[in-house]
Amino acid sequence: FIVVFSITLYVFYTKLKDDRRRAIGIRILSGCWLVSAIIHQIATVYNGVVVFQVPGMSWANLLPYTYCSFLSFATPIVLLCCKKDNIALHCLLYFCFFGGCSSIAAPWLNNPDLPFFSLEIVSALIHHSFMLGMSILLIVIKYIKPRMQRLWVYPVGVGLILLLGVFEKYVLKNRATASDVRTIPRIKNII
Repeated sequence: FIVVFSITLYVFYTKLKDDRRRAIGIRILSGCWLVSAIIHQIATVYNGVVVFQVPGMSWANLLPYTYCSFLSFATPIVLLCCKKDNIALHCLLYFCFFGGCSSIAAPWLNNPDLPFFSLEIVSALIHHSFMLGMSILLIVIKYIKPRMQRLWVYPVGVGLILLLGVFEKYVLKNRATASDVRTIPRIKNII
């Protein structure tokens, strides 16, 4: 990740000087990010429903039900559809930075019961790397400009993400959580 991110940052900072080329590059990276998030979500739900048969997990969980999966769907869509330096992008990129840092600091928290080179783990590492890399890249090339006047979007974003979680849990009846997906296989192995 560090090597690929360094090369990408170098290319954006030195070779792509005009806004049009940078916008095309950001759209390409956003599309790749969204594809990795979709692959990860499908692999996670498939493992939960078919392989481990997690109670409460269903194909309805294809809707993002974790912090990081929501960010990896919402942020690339905002990057693909909206103009630069918008309020939604400010909120999402701050979340992406913290989520990406935590995943890179502790990648084994994804699902320790799966082999490292399984599709779920590799796609999780890729989409978390996109989270961190894109948040840093967009600040360095000044696609967004962090400023104190827009800091209020972060607590509002926390509230909206919590509201989405409450909606999924109580209205859509999605009972499985990320912790269920990680602990049920371990319990099966003990039994």
